[in-house]
Amino acid sequence: MRRIFPVLVLFAFVCAMTVLADLDGDERDCNLIEIQFPEKLGPLEFIGRQIYNSKTLGVSFRYQKRFSDSSILKADIYIYDLGLTSVPHGIKSKAIKDNFKWSADGIRYAAKNGSYTNLKEISRKVYNVKLDDKKTLPFIIGNYNYIERGIPKASCLLVTGFRDNFLKIRFTFPKKYIKQGASDLKKFLNDLGKVLGKKK
Repeated sequence: MRRIFPVLVLFAFVCAMTVLADLDGDERDCNLIEIQFPEKLGPLEFIGRQIYNSKTLGVSFRYQKRFSDSSILKADIYIYDLGLTSVPHGIKSKAIKDNFKWSADGIRYAAKNGSYTNLKEISRKVYNVKLDDKKTLPFIIGNYNYIERGIPKASCLLVTGFRDNFLKIRFTFPKKYIKQGASDLKKFLNDLGKVLGKKK
């Protein structure tokens, strides 16, 4: 299992880069963690759901918004177990830390293959998402800058464990909208926390 683990994560990253081609725009249910995603999270609107061919890669949900110049802010939420019978909650376990590392390696792999140029990791820290008045869900968050198809981008990678699954988010927007993008990310995560905080 140890050998195929990083390969599966990199494959999930590759799937994420082409997710729009196979989106099912009618479904917001996620049976893996027993929630239904809303039509909007912060200012981003639901676009569709992707169910991957391999059950170990789970499912992803796309949200996005358009800026006044028609450029796009997009957020992809990935929920998967990679074939593990149990995924530890939160960020303290080796499984979650390894998953973040391999997901970050996927970003570097995209740069190595030419999809991104001038890739820089700006920061890495812990971000706590409020679930309710008493509980928070910590994420490991990495912030990146790169150029994609000639456009400078800012992108965040967030990973945690939730209800026996890995929960990963990629949140990406044109770098020129850095202040607005940071504000939209906060609103997006605030609303996501309310959804995740609901009881099964």
